[in-house]
Amino acid sequence: MPDRRLSLFKNRGRGWKSGLAIALLMAGYAAYLYALSSNLQRGGIARREPLAAFFSESNDIHDFNFAARAAELRKQEPLDRASYPKGLRFARRNVIIIIVDALRADHTQVYGYDRPTTPFLESLLVSGKLKKVEFATSTCAESNCGILSTLASKTLREMVPENFKLHDLLYDQGYKTHFILSGIHDWYGLKQAYGNDLTLYFDGPNSTRYSWYDDRLISEGLEKVPDYNGTPGFFYIHLMSVHIAGKKLDEFRKYEPSVVTNSWQALFARQYDLQSIINNYDNGVTQADAIIEQIFNQLDAKGYLSGSLAVILADHGEGLGERGKFGHVVSLYQECIRIPLLFYDDPKEAYGNLQYATQIDIAPTIADRLGLPIPSSWEGHSLLKPQIEPYNLHQTRIQNPCYAVLYRKDDKIYKYMYWTGGDQRLFELTSDPGEVRDLKKTADPSFIEQLRERLTSNISQ
Repeated sequence: MPDRRLSLFKNRGRGWKSGLAIALLMAGYAAYLYALSSNLQRGGIARREPLAAFFSESNDIHDFNFAARAAELRKQEPLDRASYPKGLRFARRNVIIIIVDALRADHTQVYGYDRPTTPFLESLLVSGKLKKVEFATSTCAESNCGILSTLASKTLREMVPENFKLHDLLYDQGYKTHFILSGIHDWYGLKQAYGNDLTLYFDGPNSTRYSWYDDRLISEGLEKVPDYNGTPGFFYIHLMSVHIAGKKLDEFRKYEPSVVTNSWQALFARQYDLQSIINNYDNGVTQADAIIEQIFNQLDAKGYLSGSLAVILADHGEGLGERGKFGHVVSLYQECIRIPLLFYDDPKEAYGNLQYATQIDIAPTIADRLGLPIPSSWEGHSLLKPQIEPYNLHQTRIQNPCYAVLYRKDDKIYKYMYWTGGDQRLFELTSDPGEVRDLKKTADPSFIEQLRERLTSNISQ
């Protein structure tokens, strides 16, 4: 009010300044909304996560073919869904996908970490109920495309909201589809991509008990799912315990010191203790493992777990100080794309390939496991088959991306990373998993050109 001491409009001079400041803020917000709207209308899915990257790397490649490709996909993908046969006879098992945001494989007990961060998953692995893909990667380094690669079997350049996804396929075959998600997925534009054919959608803002990034809300969401009555169910469950924005519960603060707050000023100024960052992260992994056990128990009590097929993975990894970088989104180094990939399935079921996989292989594997035909538009391969794709393409954002190609040859895994302006790096991951030795100067130039041509041929399609 004008008569108050701290009023923005106490006098004419202050009023002009306040009005100008408010106008600038409103103009900036309007520009943000316009950009967001334009992004969704163009069909682009993968953009920068607001809570994701603490430090960026600069590069200036632009994928000029994406807009035209997206327009084509937005027309074709609904046709692919409409043409998929209905009323098929198959094993109508319950399907559960659990994605743990920002979970690195090398910080889990099941992948050999020296801290016991995943005792529940380890117990399932030892019992034979869990199958482990030895070397799994995300297609990118942020949630939007990591999640949608899993659901739609697509790499980033093939993603539009209309993609024919696994839960669409199962819904059309009579499944009930349940999305129970920690976090707020409207913020990333993901809810639009999930589609409207969802039996239950429950994320952070729907919780009446917990904050948006508190994984205890998963239990609250599962309470809304009726007991199993013979109609198969599909579940996508998203956990935030590991992410820096996730709520850390005191009962899981096993490793100390671990006082890390969401102070962006401190993060950008690098005013933090590295050991605290790692301890906080490992506490989050321990918490996520306990939440997964609770989810299994709750689904079992409702009748959905018995005979089900469950997949546990991450949407991407997380930088924890390697190369002076923290967070994810902009980097394709292994700390940001090496993820766990675990299948909860009948111990007697033989998988042909548990050596190498990416997120795009998950939907085809589930469809194949159920006895359903794999849509021709999906890019991945079923892990029930022995086929191993020699090349995998990875990419960050559509605008200013970084690219990487993983090439498997004999017992070695080569990784070629490319930025415009001539910056390129080559690593051999089997002998150098930390990507310390750049082989660019010593490798055969024709080999580097082979990998670069593989990359550019995918970009130009």
